[in-house]
Amino acid sequence: MNGERAALLGKAMRAFKWNVLGILARILLQFGAMVVLARLIDPAGFGFFGGSLLVYGLAVLMADLGLGMALVQRGELTEDIRRTAWGHLLLSHAGVAAGVYWGAPWFAALLEAPDLQDGIRVMALAIMITAFIVLPTAELRRRIDFRRIQMAQVTGYFAGFVLTAIPLAVLGWGGWSLVVALLVQQLVMAAICAHAAPQPLRPRWTRLPVGLPTFGLRVVGSNLANWVTENLDNLLIARFKGLGALGVYSVSYSLARTPVNHVVNTIQQVVFATSSRAQEDHASLSRGYLALLKAVALVTLPIFFGAAVVADSVVVGLYGARWSEAGPVFAALCVAMPFHALMAVAGPILWGRGRTGVELKVQTAVAIALLVVLMLLMQHSLTVLAWAVCAVYAARATLMTVALARDLDIPLVRIVRALRSPLLLAAAVMLLLGVMESVLMGTHAGAVLRLAGLVGAASAGLLLIGMLWPRQVLGDDLAFLFTRLPLLQRLSAMRGAGV
Repeated sequence: MNGERAALLGKAMRAFKWNVLGILARILLQFGAMVVLARLIDPAGFGFFGGSLLVYGLAVLMADLGLGMALVQRGELTEDIRRTAWGHLLLSHAGVAAGVYWGAPWFAALLEAPDLQDGIRVMALAIMITAFIVLPTAELRRRIDFRRIQMAQVTGYFAGFVLTAIPLAVLGWGGWSLVVALLVQQLVMAAICAHAAPQPLRPRWTRLPVGLPTFGLRVVGSNLANWVTENLDNLLIARFKGLGALGVYSVSYSLARTPVNHVVNTIQQVVFATSSRAQEDHASLSRGYLALLKAVALVTLPIFFGAAVVADSVVVGLYGARWSEAGPVFAALCVAMPFHALMAVAGPILWGRGRTGVELKVQTAVAIALLVVLMLLMQHSLTVLAWAVCAVYAARATLMTVALARDLDIPLVRIVRALRSPLLLAAAVMLLLGVMESVLMGTHAGAVLRLAGLVGAASAGLLLIGMLWPRQVLGDDLAFLFTRLPLLQRLSAMRGAGV
C-alpha cells in the first residue's frame, strides 16, 4: 500500500512539474500575443470574438456529456467502453454543432448583435474538432501523462494565436483573426493528442456502462452552473451594453483570468486524476489539499491583490492608452481571481471522491445569486458589475472550501492557518506597489517604463521576503509538498552523497 501511494505521489509530482512548465510557457505566449493583438484589434473586434466564444464554451460543455471526467474517474477502462464513449461523443458533438449552426440567428438576436451570426456558425466547426480531443485527453489524464497534454496545449496556442492571429490582425481581419486562431488551435491540439493516445476508429452506439452517464451528467450540471457563474456577466453585458462594452470587459477579464486559468486548469487535471486513485486515503488527501491550498494562495494573493492596486498602470502599460477605461474593471477582477483559484482546488477532490453532487449544489446556488445580483445592477457601470462578480466569487470559494473541509474532516482553523502567511505577503506587496506607483507617477515616467518598475519592485520584494523568512512563508505542509519534487529530491541526494 505504501509503495502504491509513493508511486502515485511520484506520478502526481512529475505531472505537476510538467504542468508548471506548461503554465509558464502558455502564460508568456498568451501575454505576448495579447499585448500585440490588443494594439491591432479594437474593443468591438474583441467583443465579436467574445460573443462567439460564449456560445462555443457553453456548447462544448453540453456536447462533452461529462464523459471526459467520467472516463478518468472510472477504475477500469476496456476497449468496448472506449468505443462506446467515442460513439456517444461523436453523436453529441454533431448534434450540438448542428444546433449551434442553425440556431446562430437566434443566438445573435438574443445578444442583439446580428453581426455575430457568421462567427457563431464557424464555432460549430470548432465544436466538431473538439470531439476528437476529449477521448485522447481523458486517456492521457488516466495515465497522469501531463507532459503530452501540455505540449498539445502550448503548441496549439502558439500555432493559433501567434502564427495565425497576429498576421491576420495585421492584414485587418479584426475579430475574425481570433475566430480563425481558435480553429487552428483546436486542430493542432486534436492532432497531437490523437498521436499521443490513439482512439478507436470504429465507434459503437450501444448503451454506456452503468455509472458513467450518472457521473457524467452530474459533471455537466456542475460545469454548466460554473459556466453561468463565470460567463453570465459577459452574456448580460453583451445583451444590454453591446459588443463594444463586452470587448472592454472581456479584455479586462482575460488579462486577469489568463494566468489564473492556466493554474486552475492544471491543478484540476492533476488533482482530479490523483484523487480518483486515492479516494479513501483521507490523511493524504487532507495534507495534500492544505499544501496545495497554501501554494495556490501564495502565488495568487500577492500577485493579483498587488495588480489590483496598480491596475491602471498595468492596463495602459500593456495595451496602450485606448484601453484606459478597462483599468477599474481589471482591478475588481484581479481581486476576484484568487477566490476563483482557491475554489478550484476543492472541486476536483470532491469529483475524485465521487461527490459531484456537493459541487453541483454550490455552483447552482451561486449561479442563481449571480443572476439576481447582476440583473439588479445592470444599469450601473462595468466597474460596479465587476465588483459584484468579485463578491460572488468570494462567496463561492468560501462555500466550496467549507464543503470539502467537512467531507475530509479538516478543521477550519487549519485552513485559516494555511492562508495566514499568503495574506500577510499580499498585504506587504500591496503596500510596496502603492508606494512605488506614487513615486513613479511623480517622475512622469512613460506607461511601459512605469509598469517595468512596478514588476521589478514586486519581484524584488517577494524574493527578499522568501529569502529572509522561508520557513514562515512555506510552513510544514508546503515544505512537505516541495520536498517531493523530483529536482529537490535529486539535490538532496547529491548533498547526502557529498557531491
